[in-house]
Amino acid sequence: MMPLTLLIDESGKVYDANGWAIRSKLGVAASGSALVDYAARNCGYIELKFGGSKCSLKLAPGRANYVSFSAASSLVDKHKPERMSLAWYDGEWHYEIVTNPQAAFERIVGEMWANRATAGGRFRSHLWSPLDLPGSNPLKTVFGLWQASGGCIDLATVPDLLNSQLRGKYAFIVRPPGSAKLSYTSVGTGIEAYRDQSWHTKQQTVADQPDYYYGRFLLETYREAMLAREPTLLDVDGHIEDPQADKPFNAKYTRLALPLVTSEGYDALFCASVPNRSIDLW
Repeated sequence: MMPLTLLIDESGKVYDANGWAIRSKLGVAASGSALVDYAARNCGYIELKFGGSKCSLKLAPGRANYVSFSAASSLVDKHKPERMSLAWYDGEWHYEIVTNPQAAFERIVGEMWANRATAGGRFRSHLWSPLDLPGSNPLKTVFGLWQASGGCIDLATVPDLLNSQLRGKYAFIVRPPGSAKLSYTSVGTGIEAYRDQSWHTKQQTVADQPDYYYGRFLLETYREAMLAREPTLLDVDGHIEDPQADKPFNAKYTRLALPLVTSEGYDALFCASVPNRSIDLW
């Protein structure tokens, strides 16, 4: 049986990598590996190749987005390969063989996070492990409670932690089944990115921010945190535009995102942050 080679575009649409439709869409005459290389490096497409019990995945983590990555994840889950190989581009190609699909996607999510410049070019982030948090950091306390509860803790039952130690810098975020939208269900009073706090309204979507690009940055990183399905710790260094301020606000903070599931079965995140002026990702 001939290997099946697919290309997934930024909207999650799947193409036969050897078909005319993808060449027509991209407007190139290249084919084969040259076409795949061009599509991954320049357009953010993801290549999946299936053959027997094996699967290979190829992408540029700095260009591929959550939608295409989610589509690739679904296809891999459908085919259930026993082994996977990865190829990713960050100025040069890197190659790696992993033991199973879950390990492959965890590896790629890490690459998508690492020192990533995001929407508008004003935000950068760096992923590191919650295990490395110092004991004096209140995020360490939050992480410990989450671990001890098996990931089921109701953080609303610890108001002193939320309001005193975290100083209200937290948010609960949900994604209803089948929806691509992420919405706030609760936002702490300590989050002060803007002078106008009306955007904290319950059920406000994450992307709906006074600064459009900050909204895109939050949406992208929250989606990736949900996709990882494990605690993620992110240093953020960016400039938030406030329509009511004369100049951008330089946001430097460390954010912990913990995966939860609501009583209705919705995927959710509890996110908490602490200011960190020592962060420098530029």
